[in-house]
Amino acid sequence: DMPWPVTDRDYVLRIRTRGQQADGEIVMDLNAIPDQRAEEDDYIRVDKSDTLYRFIPEDGQTRMIWVQHTEPNGSIPGWLVNTLLVDIPIRSMEQLERVAQWDRYQNYELIYDSQGQLKDVVPKAESGDD
Repeated sequence: DMPWPVTDRDYVLRIRTRGQQADGEIVMDLNAIPDQRAEEDDYIRVDKSDTLYRFIPEDGQTRMIWVQHTEPNGSIPGWLVNTLLVDIPIRSMEQLERVAQWDRYQNYELIYDSQGQLKDVVPKAESGDD
């Protein structure tokens, strides 16, 4: 949702998640795959975007590292780019925190294979380990 007169952007992402049971770290790779969905007339499709999230357990909290490179296509004024560089991470984390509190995302657990690699995320009732 870009401010007028800049055209809004959209993108389609492939998200791959991996993790190690030994250290509890979860890594997510998000990559643009623009040809997986038809473009909509009201948006400019972002076709180059690569993001890495690392969630690292640390002293009862979670440290997050976010590395992102996105080429938004089309013309965006420099002042807006500079604003977005600050606002997007903050707004995204605020939104993630809000969404993570929704009931439908509660009571899940991570399932690891015999080598300690993240295999799945399931509701606790389905894991059979209650």
